[in-house]
Amino acid sequence: MRSPPAARPAREDDTVVAWKLDRLSRSLKDVLHIMERIETAGVGFRSLTEAIDTTTPAGRMIMQMVDGWLIAHSPNSSAP
Repeated sequence: MRSPPAARPAREDDTVVAWKLDRLSRSLKDVLHIMERIETAGVGFRSLTEAIDTTTPAGRMIMQMVDGWLIAHSPNSSAP
């Protein structure tokens, strides 16, 4: 069975909405990569079940904190 096509490609100032972050990917690293691509395209992101909405300052701060945590805890990090 084929997946249905997206309604249309996302455009600048659109918002991608997901039920939960883990619906984007099971890997936090992959989620952050996807989020980076969304941000680069000028598109917002909103999770319906988590308090994440990158169209707001608080939502952007949460994603920056998650990104910083991932960097600090990556295998190549020199953090203690």
